[in-house]
Amino acid sequence: MEFGIVPGNKFSNIESLKSRVAALDRLCVRPKVAEDLLDIGHKQLYLLLARNELLSFKEGKARKITVASIEAYLRRKLQQYPKPNQGRPSGPLGTALDFLTEEKGADRGRRGR
Repeated sequence: MEFGIVPGNKFSNIESLKSRVAALDRLCVRPKVAEDLLDIGHKQLYLLLARNELLSFKEGKARKITVASIEAYLRRKLQQYPKPNQGRPSGPLGTALDFLTEEKGADRGRRGR
């Protein structure tokens, strides 16, 4: 799954966003997808795995990281920031929290979780 932006393609941002949202619908993702979702590098991802801040397992030779642990990590990080606007961080972090709580909350109820 490629998340990069192609210069000159006016739809690349939309396609990138759709790819990221589709990744959140899965139960687990490969390390590269997790890096893209969290906007971190390879070393930082494996540091988070070593600290047990993200949960992973091996399926054959492939490492898989649970999307639930990525969401939990984001929630923990968002709680570290002061709450200037009625409990929600402003900017991209607040938007990320809104996305996780509203969109995923509705989907989880339908799946029976």
